[in-house]
Amino acid sequence: MSEIDLRAIRPEDSDALAEFHERLSPESQYFRYFSSHPHLLARELHRFTEVDGHDRAGVVAVLDDRIVGWAEYDRIGDSTDVEIAVVVDDAFQEHGLGTRLVAWLADHAASSGFTTLVANTLPDNRRMRLLMHDLGLTATTFQDGVVRVCIPAPAT
Repeated sequence: MSEIDLRAIRPEDSDALAEFHERLSPESQYFRYFSSHPHLLARELHRFTEVDGHDRAGVVAVLDDRIVGWAEYDRIGDSTDVEIAVVVDDAFQEHGLGTRLVAWLADHAASSGFTTLVANTLPDNRRMRLLMHDLGLTATTFQDGVVRVCIPAPAT
């Protein structure tokens, strides 16, 4: 199998991101969006791929010109915190790809001056909670049915 490459998301990734999303299981889509979300809308694709690289950034994992993982962050207000989201193709889950995507985001966020990554996940999202555990994060808060984890950005 070819090497999986990580790179910043680009506007021309819109169609590939839509195809990636369509391949996700309904469960993976639900865990990513906290609701049923079978298709990405044009405005979502625009928002996800047209990022400024500072307050909003994204990374894709690419294998043979196909997206197999995607993560993003959005700045929370005027703070030095960013909220992250990550989703990996079902066939590639539990092999460390999510950890690689989060590490890329953490490095990018730190180099942009952000200090904390915030991840929200549903309590029954075992894979995301495993990813957080693999990152060494055990301290979480639980509010309104959502598990919140704060990840310090690495020192630059």
